[in-house]
Amino acid sequence: MLLNEVSNLITRRLGILTREQDLDRLRATLAKRCELLGLRDLSHYLRFLKGADAAAENEWNELTVLLTTGETFFFRDQGQAHLLRETIFPELIERRRAQRQLRIWSAGCSTGEEPYSLVIMLSELVPDLDKWKLYLLATDINAKALAIAQQGIYGYWSFRGMDPQSLPKYFQRNGEKYQVAEKLRNKVTFQTKNLLTDEYPNAATREMDLIVCRNVFIYFGGDHVTEIVGRFKDCLCAGGYLLTGHGELQRVKSNPLRICLYDQSVVYRRDDAHESHKPVVKGKAATSTPEVLNAAVSEPDRTAPAVVEPASTVDLPASAKLAKTDPYQQIETLLLQGDHAAVAKAAEQITRDFPKDGRAIMILARAKADQANYNEATKHCRRAIELDRFAVDPRYLLSKIAEEQGRHDEALDLLKQVVYLDPEHVAAHLDLATLQAATGDREQANRTRRRLVEILKRVPDEQIIEDHGQLTAVELRHEILKQLGL
Repeated sequence: MLLNEVSNLITRRLGILTREQDLDRLRATLAKRCELLGLRDLSHYLRFLKGADAAAENEWNELTVLLTTGETFFFRDQGQAHLLRETIFPELIERRRAQRQLRIWSAGCSTGEEPYSLVIMLSELVPDLDKWKLYLLATDINAKALAIAQQGIYGYWSFRGMDPQSLPKYFQRNGEKYQVAEKLRNKVTFQTKNLLTDEYPNAATREMDLIVCRNVFIYFGGDHVTEIVGRFKDCLCAGGYLLTGHGELQRVKSNPLRICLYDQSVVYRRDDAHESHKPVVKGKAATSTPEVLNAAVSEPDRTAPAVVEPASTVDLPASAKLAKTDPYQQIETLLLQGDHAAVAKAAEQITRDFPKDGRAIMILARAKADQANYNEATKHCRRAIELDRFAVDPRYLLSKIAEEQGRHDEALDLLKQVVYLDPEHVAAHLDLATLQAATGDREQANRTRRRLVEILKRVPDEQIIEDHGQLTAVELRHEILKQLGL
């Protein structure tokens, strides 16, 4: 079958594994490419991809953009950010204090929010960071995403994991957006890199104190994941750390790294680390041999290292062991840990048992969106609307997906539906105003902002605005008043 042949070629070239549920999406994507390139059918497209000229290389670049989704934001995983800030970075800083140097690699950095988040944390932890030799390498296979990263200009949606009060300290306003301060941008080195086919370790990637590679392994098959982890191990210095997305290394057949269980996440460490390289601050970790990657553990004691007992298989990562009670309580536990794959799995089980449970359907939709599986997220949102044609939440999530994918007119229409159905929906009004301004309709944006100010007057001052990080109602009201010049 030609589709499978193209899929296998993509896997060999890019390492991207096409799952059964992704075949329809791949078929549609390739059909559009054939149409745009004026190719008659998939057989002609396959021959075109196998070419050795510049046109074929450009097509691979386009295909890479289409097949990889780079949805991210600053401090995306709050638990892992806390672990870095409170435990891993302090240890690395103390270890390297004499040399005043750190080497960090953000692999699969997408549009750059992750490496800039790391720089922000380090600048807070090391007052004299300018006197250190900080080498922060940020790589991605997607050249277009890297171009955005190098500019460092982001819209409000990228800051939903940050305290808005901290923005002026690290960013400069650039129209309706914010740009990372130049002194922080200069600390990051961006490069294109294919983790499957490019050469590493090399001079640029050796002796790393920390490699962060989150939400990247979801694209690879198990053998490729195992291969890349082995190469990462060779890139790490003795005692160096690898931080991945939750549960991403469950498919590793033979993990050469030692597993460290913290309250917030599983972390991997080069196992020839010196014994003196132990955490020097709170948050001690238990370590285990690679064979217990799929271990089942109970909720960790907050004052003592987690104890790991070997087990043959387990459905969920050890850091996300669920209470055997209310399924929604289980899901809340997983959400706090940022384990979107496990959230999706738990919600899928509920929807199988209760096909008309709108709450579970929307949890599943959000989990799929957080995994950048927008097709599945959209499908579940449509399903929720079929069950309740006046439902607000699925329309709001659909607006975020449309905005993320650049379909601004569709996002505007969906947001208008949301505020019509729920005139007090703060987040929708805020997004609507931002999008109206971004598309040039400043007059309408200001009208929306004035309506939002009136809505916020009826909201308790300290109430957190859902979908917008830790922003309180009073903080948002003051920010909007400043935008209105009032």
